[in-house]
Amino acid sequence: MRQKNKQTRIELPLFSNLWLKITAILNRVLVFFQLREKREYWGIVYDSVSKQPLDPVRVSLIYADTGKVEGSCITDLNGRYGFLARPGKFKIFVQRTNYIFPSKIVKAGKDGIYTHLYHGEFFELNENSEVVAPNIPMDPVQADWNQKAKQNLVWQNFYSKWFLEKFIAVILWFGFVSAAAVAVLTNFESQPALLVSAAYFLIFLLELSTPRFRLWGKILDSKSRRPISGLSLKLANPQAPDVVFGSSTSRADGGFFLRANPGLYLLKISDSDSGEYLGTLPVKIGSEGVLNQKLLVKDFFMV
Repeated sequence: MRQKNKQTRIELPLFSNLWLKITAILNRVLVFFQLREKREYWGIVYDSVSKQPLDPVRVSLIYADTGKVEGSCITDLNGRYGFLARPGKFKIFVQRTNYIFPSKIVKAGKDGIYTHLYHGEFFELNENSEVVAPNIPMDPVQADWNQKAKQNLVWQNFYSKWFLEKFIAVILWFGFVSAAAVAVLTNFESQPALLVSAAYFLIFLLELSTPRFRLWGKILDSKSRRPISGLSLKLANPQAPDVVFGSSTSRADGGFFLRANPGLYLLKISDSDSGEYLGTLPVKIGSEGVLNQKLLVKDFFMV
């Protein structure tokens, strides 16, 4: 049983979350220089005919035995979604206007660039599971003009980004090899070559020492720092507080996984057992598309 008083509220610890922000910036630098791959632990909901990603699609992770929703989210412009795993037997349910699921067109486990496809079957997760994110095809049942209008934009952005990443990688390694060659040919007497080489080595050292970007957040008791399980977390738009853009329930270790399009949101937290409201926080989701901050609940006791 949990006891709470009227003073219960949510806090964001400054130092630990500041370190997360610094880590995120360093990871962006390393990803930019193509020294580290961007962590993309999410699947894509896509059109089974055109193969284009679908947005917006509501995706829900549901317990097989009870039918209880473990978490839900809305796909972003690139059709991406994901859930933090916990042990149990589950099913994924998806909803989108003008589309049906499961797909009757794509029935195999692979569809071109899309692998690990999901078709509505139950699946079981163990304690070693991390993030749930299979790719999901949906069949169109009638014309969707919104989807058609954005198809070219999405794929143009995809290929433009891919080209830019490869171009940066070529420039980076060409510059490193050139600087090293000049330093060797001048018997290490060329100051510019030595400075450029030193800058490259600092970047490589940064790659070795920077922690990987964390994809999930944690919720803890502010006094004991013990993890709190069973709390319901929902992301809402400040202009439309009743519209939920993502939801999750904290695990036994306090972990939760919330992803959404980058932007400002209201994070609503409540006790999933009693339904008691604990508080609301304004939060910002960066370009990584996940909320990975540590949250503290004041005056929340486990007895």
